[in-house]
Formats: sequence, structure tokens, C-alpha cells
Amino acid sequence: MMRHFRTALLLAFVAGALPTAPVSAQDNVPWRLSYFPYLTASPNDGVMGIARAIWFQQAGWGERVTLAQYVAVEAGYSTRDAWQASITYGAPRLTDDWRLMAHAEIGHQPRFGNPDLPVVRDRALAWVDVTRHLEGPLHFAVRGGLRREEIADGADVRKDTDATLRGAFVVDLRDREFEVNRGALLEGGVIVGNGGRKGYRALYTHLRGWYNPLQYLRLTGRFAWREPVSKGSIASTFEIPGWEGDVVAVGGYHSHRGLGEGQVSGSGLQIAGVEARFDVINIGEIGAVTLIGFADGGRALRHDDLTIPCEGVCPRNPALDWTWAAGGGVALRVLRAATLTITAARANHDTRWYVGSGWSW
Repeated sequence: MMRHFRTALLLAFVAGALPTAPVSAQDNVPWRLSYFPYLTASPNDGVMGIARAIWFQQAGWGERVTLAQYVAVEAGYSTRDAWQASITYGAPRLTDDWRLMAHAEIGHQPRFGNPDLPVVRDRALAWVDVTRHLEGPLHFAVRGGLRREEIADGADVRKDTDATLRGAFVVDLRDREFEVNRGALLEGGVIVGNGGRKGYRALYTHLRGWYNPLQYLRLTGRFAWREPVSKGSIASTFEIPGWEGDVVAVGGYHSHRGLGEGQVSGSGLQIAGVEARFDVINIGEIGAVTLIGFADGGRALRHDDLTIPCEGVCPRNPALDWTWAAGGGVALRVLRAATLTITAARANHDTRWYVGSGWSW
């Protein structure tokens, strides 16, 4: 199995490095190279310095995306000895009706879940996502992937190899795919895998909306759900699959900013959030400084056959209740899509700080 897994990783890296035939409007657009460092921070990993190099073809100025094709390579190391490396090939304008993304990464986290506990997570994964435009805003996406996961909590070590296939319908009503002002992104599908004790299948949905009632003010909200499964893979307990990237939940910059990454997990997951973004400085396509106020919520779900029978007053399981956090922060945008955010949120009597690249959703 590990031999097949390494082969899949190699194929994903090769696929990411090979450009495909672009749409005719991009035939004469040159490929360019950009490289720069940046910082992220989380309660789990501490401060991580990341080096990034990206080869890209610029999309037309008035298009919904900023890049027609790109190959991005990243590697980072943190103050808490976490590290990660990845390569991504993206072609949102492969043709007028097709888009493609391929991604591979490896990583190590000495503190996953509750940031105060030494739970070690190691991962290696690769996947390819192909999307076909059907009609109007409707798309259909298929993704195949392979991953190796290991979680070590003291002497308790869980290892898992999971081959997955995900199919999803996507309704994209956004005005554009970067710095969205208004519209909605509605996604729903099913993911199947052979990981865990006997394989699994889970439905999921991820709904996001944006509205700008006033100039420089955007209101946005989201809801995501993943069906509980019995005896699934390790990743199925803390990850919601997504068209534009998987979401680690419950807890983390992209799911719940009041918790550590993956701090609440279960056989199923729910997350929700609302956010207000107000530009205190906005100089158009050059950049902006934005104040953020938000509330994030989430909870774990449990499969029916995992329910513990009891008599009289049943013990309460806090992980199955909604945990909410209120927070705020500031975002700095450079050009059209390079956004860095700093946020703080409080839940369960703890305040968690995150520095993230891009918006939370």
C-alpha cells in the first residue's frame, strides 16, 4: 500500500508541474515567476515562516479569477517544530467548460487538536480535482485522492491509509472568485473512502453567501455539515471536504477561530459562522485595510451506533453541543487577492490568535 501511495504522490507532483492546453485567450500570455516569504500563526503551531514560489499565467483583468494557470510550491517551519511542504497546480481556466486542480502535501504537527496537549499528527496526501461546467452557475466536480495519516497521543497511535473519491454539485453565484462582494457558493456531494475499519460513505454540504449593503462593507455567512459515519478514516473525524479546499474542523482558521485546529472531533461535524468586513482604507485594486468582526460556531456529531446507552439522567457530552466564539481582527490586502488576516476569538475561557493567508471562507 505504501508503494502505491508513494507512486500516487509522485504522479501528483508531476501532474502539477506539467502545463495543460490553455484557453485560446491565454495562448500569448507569458508565464511569470514570483517568490516571497510570509508568516502564519496558530495556537497549535506557533509562528510559522513559509517560503512560497509560484509560476503563473495572469488572467484577464476583468475575469472572475486572477490567474489562468499556476504552479505553487510552499514550505514552512514553525516555532513549535511543526513543518509542512506542498505543491499545487491550478487551472481555473483550463478551457471554457473545464477546470483542474492537483495538490500534494506532507506535514508534521506536534500539537494537533487541543493546543495544550502533545498530540502528534503526521500526514501525506495527494489529490486531483476535475470540474465540468454544466449550465449557468451549475458545475459538477470529481476528486480522487490518497492519503496517509497518523495520530499519536502518548502510547496510543492510530495509522490510516485512505483512498477517496468525492463527487459534488456546485452552484457558483459569486460576482467573482477573489475578494467576493456579493453572491453565494453552494456545494453538496458525497465522499467515499476505504479507510478506517471497513470503509465509509458520507454526504456533506458547504454553503456560503456574501452581501454588500454599503460601500466598503461586506456581510458574509457560512454553514457546513458532514454526515456522521461509523468506523471511518482518521480524516473523516475532523475534515469536511470542499471544492475550493478541505476544511479542518471543528477548530482552526478555516472553521472555528476560537478553538485549536481540530480541537473538537466526532464521526460527523457541523460548523457555522457570520462575519462583517469593513474597509477603513480602500485604494481599489492596489490594496485595502479591513476591520473584521465575526462569530464562529461548531460541534461534533455522533453516529447512531456509537451512542452510549444510559438510564435516568444521561451524562452530557460537551463535544456534541455547539461551541461559539466571538472575535475580531484586521486584514491587509495587497493588490487583488493577497490577503493576510490577524484575528482573536474567545471560547471555553481561552482566547485564540490566528494569522492566516486569505479569508477564513
